[in-house]
Amino acid sequence: MQVGTLAGDGEGEIARCPDEVARLTAENESLRAERDRLLVRVSDLEAALEAATADLVKLTLALRHESERSPSEPAPTETDAGSSEGAGADPAARRRRGQQRGAPGHGRRSYDHLPTTEVVHHPHPEQLVCPTCGRPYAEGPGEERSEELHWKVSFTRVIHRRPRYHQTCSCPGVKGLLTAPPPPKVIAKGRMSAGLLARLLVAKYVVGTPCRRLAMSLAMEGAELAPGTLAGLLQALAPLLAPLAAAIRARNAGSALLHADETSWPVFVALVDGERRRWWLWVFVGEDSVAYVIRPDRSAVVLADHLGVDLDAEVPSLPGGPVVVCSDFFTAYQRLGRSVEGFTNSWCWAHLRRHVVEAAKAHPRICGAWGQQWLERIGELFAAHRRLVLAEPGSHDAGVARAELARVVHGIDATRTIEAVDPHTPRAAAKVLATLEREWEGLMVPIAAEGDLDNNVAERALRSPVVGRKNYYGSGAAWSAGLAADAWSITATVGLAGWNPLTHLEAYLSACATNGGRPPEGAALTAFLPWGTAAADASCFSAPPRSRDP
Repeated sequence: MQVGTLAGDGEGEIARCPDEVARLTAENESLRAERDRLLVRVSDLEAALEAATADLVKLTLALRHESERSPSEPAPTETDAGSSEGAGADPAARRRRGQQRGAPGHGRRSYDHLPTTEVVHHPHPEQLVCPTCGRPYAEGPGEERSEELHWKVSFTRVIHRRPRYHQTCSCPGVKGLLTAPPPPKVIAKGRMSAGLLARLLVAKYVVGTPCRRLAMSLAMEGAELAPGTLAGLLQALAPLLAPLAAAIRARNAGSALLHADETSWPVFVALVDGERRRWWLWVFVGEDSVAYVIRPDRSAVVLADHLGVDLDAEVPSLPGGPVVVCSDFFTAYQRLGRSVEGFTNSWCWAHLRRHVVEAAKAHPRICGAWGQQWLERIGELFAAHRRLVLAEPGSHDAGVARAELARVVHGIDATRTIEAVDPHTPRAAAKVLATLEREWEGLMVPIAAEGDLDNNVAERALRSPVVGRKNYYGSGAAWSAGLAADAWSITATVGLAGWNPLTHLEAYLSACATNGGRPPEGAALTAFLPWGTAAADASCFSAPPRSRDP
């Protein structure tokens, strides 16, 4: 009886097994699906965390203005992240900045060109008599000399007197009273000379001094000018500088090679579509010109407008001929490179290096070694390129350097191809490699042309405006932003020619005054451009301004 019962129970258990197996199988499939969903969720969270960590590193570096070295690394060498040599060299072999210990000095700078006043110092008369016998000292041969530099700011008031002369005859048809013509004025009915206005422009846009701080400095020298007065003078100068800046931009737009960059520029003005304080300052550096543009836009339209490209045309083209634009990987440059005929992108290797540094800093555990290897490769590229640039064209050294550069480029190309398909490549590194793959053709442009591998030329051109942004916080009106772009275009272009901006602006404003307070036109305007100036005038523009006081 017991055996039958057990047999019946076993048969029941066996009968229930298929159902249990089916239930467990369904539960297993559900758990597998839940596991797969969680794996996807974990992968998404890891990607989000990786992106957030990378953004945090970027913001931290931007906030602290850190360089691309870690705190434990030694001070940088001659070159920075965008340098042209030694980016991945041995830190122990790097040369520090500045004067090297044991190197011969250059001596004291000579100031013989400055106006000189001699002062003779004699000993006190009582010292010129022998205290023992009373006989006087006789002036002997030779003397001792020393010099010191004085800094004097002198404001003077010039009164122009024009005596009246009356007719002493009775001849008809002649003037009864005669006076000399009044001196020409830069600003009608204004009291400021061309020299003062030129110094105002230089102080504001070259030195980066705010109007309020400039007014304080002038007051301490005895000239009390309100900040509002200085702003009014600048506004009156805006239409005088505009034609000269427009001629510079036209020349710049026809350049065969441009270095371009942009940065934010606050403009406190309400636009039609609402208040937008974040405008953008663009800079374009050509061979002999530098053009600045301030617009409330960071799109490709700004670049197209500067180059005269009609983006709505069926086949957009460059009216000034083909152009190679060196820049970072910003989408505005990418768009013109893809759509405009004759527009060639030349990408900056220093920005690619920056992407490598950011990936390595954001994920030091998984990307640290990878990043160091790539920094060394890019460092070899900069060093080989520099040796080729410094070698005499056609020489044996140039041939050796060119072969070395080709070897380094081939190594970089081979490595990126292998790592791009390697499933073990970290996600952050894969993003950098994707950029390298996508922009490889543009990265080869400066190497093939033996041009600059970095965009430091444009970044240096933004330094003066960035100082101004730090000191006077941008522009308070649209006309002020336009004047700033015009003033920087003029002063940077004449500086590129080796001219003195103060001398040039004073001469130009004097020409405006002679022209009745209007900007010169035609050949008279071209005479103030580096490419349209006679050699004699160019040498005058290179010297400090001479006093124009009567």
